[in-house]
Amino acid sequence: RDWSSDVCSSDLNPGESSPIFSNIKTLNKVPISQMQTLYEEHDVLLKMSRVEALALPPIEAFHSACTAIISKVTGSEEYVRHGTNSLAVEVDDFEKLKESILQLESDRNLLSRLQSGAFETADKWPDIHTTSLEFTSICFTVLTSESLGDIPNRDIDLLFSRALEKIRKSQFLSELLLNLPNQ
Repeated sequence: RDWSSDVCSSDLNPGESSPIFSNIKTLNKVPISQMQTLYEEHDVLLKMSRVEALALPPIEAFHSACTAIISKVTGSEEYVRHGTNSLAVEVDDFEKLKESILQLESDRNLLSRLQSGAFETADKWPDIHTTSLEFTSICFTVLTSESLGDIPNRDIDLLFSRALEKIRKSQFLSELLLNLPNQ
């Protein structure tokens, strides 16, 4: 592939171009259903967050053998290995970011090793579909374990419909749980 289409970043505003490189695609508000395709189409994910809660995009990218350049934030330390499956730079260290991009551009063997390491790391972790289903199961268990009024615990159909009503009332849960890919 041509390097000019191999880097994507989700940390700039839509329509904004990279201040350093013209070959970086800026992506925001991408539907989860399109993420795997994006990771498969690119060699490197730039994830230059200042704060991360779960830091999931890099491990998602790893499942498609896409490596990452990330800022060192909490949430990714369980799986990010600088020089093995990704490159990590200090928060807001744009000189090191530029250096890392140039290094991957000029050293395709390093890029290949990082991609292989990313895929090996991901192989040890569940994919997004598995974790989404596990999360759904946990949410459903929590929702159905709450007191649901006068519904007997044996009336599974009624418990299920009440739990779905609660999920639909929560915008976050409904987007996450009711729009899962069919598997």
